[in-house]
Amino acid sequence: MNLLSLQAQRQLEVFLRQAGIRHIEPAPSLHFAFSDHELFIDYRHRSLWMTVTIAAELDDDQLLTLFIRVFPGLTTQYLIRPFRTMEGAALNTSLSDDVTSEQLVLIYRTMLRQLSPWRKRTHS
Repeated sequence: MNLLSLQAQRQLEVFLRQAGIRHIEPAPSLHFAFSDHELFIDYRHRSLWMTVTIAAELDDDQLLTLFIRVFPGLTTQYLIRPFRTMEGAALNTSLSDDVTSEQLVLIYRTMLRQLSPWRKRTHS
């Protein structure tokens, strides 16, 4: 079983508090639903995985625009992968377990910002 280091667990807890999430039970997979997006955090294969999803209808041109928007180096120093889901669109990245809470906040905010043009078209 993959176990998150104590340092990484503390950094994740600080990040979640900064994101307004309270009362978290430690688990290898976490899911948080917000009014306009969902946040998934998983720990597997010695990596921390962060995925942000939104409910939106993206055509192929819009998906291509999203790919361009998250081009590595233009957003963060991390590789952010966009993809289409059955319900909308998502961004995903994998991080080493020595990531800091500040880096997690930067990545999370960047992902939200990159998805923001389509969050306005969410389903009710």
